[in-house]
Amino acid sequence: SDSIFNDLTINEIQSESRWLMNRDGRSFLSRHALFHENLSHEDGMVIALDRSNMLASRRNLQQLVLATLGGAGILAVIVGVAIARSIARPLREVVDNLSEIAEGEADLTRNLKISGDNEVGHLAESFNGFQGRLHEIVKRIQGIRNELESAMEKIRIAAQKTNQGNMQQHATLEQSHKALQSIDATVA
Repeated sequence: SDSIFNDLTINEIQSESRWLMNRDGRSFLSRHALFHENLSHEDGMVIALDRSNMLASRRNLQQLVLATLGGAGILAVIVGVAIARSIARPLREVVDNLSEIAEGEADLTRNLKISGDNEVGHLAESFNGFQGRLHEIVKRIQGIRNELESAMEKIRIAAQKTNQGNMQQHATLEQSHKALQSIDATVA
């Protein structure tokens, strides 16, 4: 570096920027100082630091930061897709199962497949519990319907017997009435 600045004149030193100096295609941080206040003397000193290593380090750091951000971005996309799939797949299974139950004969004995200890699994478990209670309610209603059918059959049989009894009483009363009329006709 010493030989790069040996040929500097006082005018060149004063015309250069206070902090930056370019020589031989390289950039330097520099500061100059004259030994004498008198401009006729050209004795002075230039302190310069080669910025090429610093600039190369900065470029390397920028590339490292960009590569890290790129890698983090790719990793975020991969994790995001994995999370989305882990949510979407069980939801799709639940929707498919519910559609099969709804489109079929509404089989209340069929449960949803529980796929994991997550919100979708809890949803399937809750639906299965609801479906089980609904199944029990339907069974109770069917039992009550059977009991009502049995009671209605007993009432129908009793009504038929009552009707037959009424018809027999009517026939008996009719015979009694005819007998009384015949007695009345004989007495008169």
